[in-house]
Amino acid sequence: MIEGPLVSVILSTYNDEKYIHETISSVLTQTYHNFEFIIWNDGSTDETEKAVMAFQDPRIKYFYHDNTGIGKARFMATAEARGKYIAVIDGDDIWMPTRLAECVKFMETHKEYVLVCTQAFYINENGNLIGESFSVTTDYNIRKRFPLNVITHSSTLFSKEAYDSVGGYAGLRQGLDQLLFMRMAKVGKMKMLNRTLVKYRVHHSSISHSYNPYRNTLINYRMKMAKDSDISSWDIEIYNSICVRATELRKNFPNPSRYSYKTTIEERVYGVIKCFLGNRISRFVLVAFKNCVVFIKIKMQF
Repeated sequence: MIEGPLVSVILSTYNDEKYIHETISSVLTQTYHNFEFIIWNDGSTDETEKAVMAFQDPRIKYFYHDNTGIGKARFMATAEARGKYIAVIDGDDIWMPTRLAECVKFMETHKEYVLVCTQAFYINENGNLIGESFSVTTDYNIRKRFPLNVITHSSTLFSKEAYDSVGGYAGLRQGLDQLLFMRMAKVGKMKMLNRTLVKYRVHHSSISHSYNPYRNTLINYRMKMAKDSDISSWDIEIYNSICVRATELRKNFPNPSRYSYKTTIEERVYGVIKCFLGNRISRFVLVAFKNCVVFIKIKMQF
């Protein structure tokens, strides 16, 4: 048994009955055992509650609340956290067994960091592997890649103290994780472990992959809120009204949210070199090369 500080695992769910049993199982079978598991049901209308109640584990703390939307639900769920660290998982994603242990070990031995995350496998609705990430791993590169979404939310573990210091999750309908990470970057360093410890599910109903004609507008608005010392309720209201408008416009397009995963250049290169160097060394070489390229490109812009 691996021991350490208390971790608060946060799962905010809405109508995830198809996947949530596998998600919860992946948390409860972690090699790191010292955690509380806060499951927040944001007014699900399917059998999500029944699926949660099938588990009998004293670490689970179950809450039901009328639907408020993902932003407010995550904020309220995290307000219940008592741990030194917070780890997040979405209701359709899956953790590898050592996900918590490896992240806690890093944070405990690198006190200047406020957040650690990992690479991710991409799976489809049926759980089949369709790809994996090869994101930049250094604090400098992660910061400079914002507002691009380089961090998989379900792979993060971050300091509760740092989270509180920036006001926590804002009540946004979309992109609340990106906003949180950009604000947390102002108070400490971030690291991505070059280990693939999460399975991130890509499906047609994923908000992040839906058609959105206001995408650039929302990105710029998040950047503005990230720079502000405090996020005003007026900004949140305007931002969410744009999200609502985008949702309405999707109805005018046939299959507007259909998402087709495309193999990246990194995955193609990785597929070739791992035949000669093996998985672990090939991943190290590829990501190290990408870190260097991104660093040089950023420096050349100044």
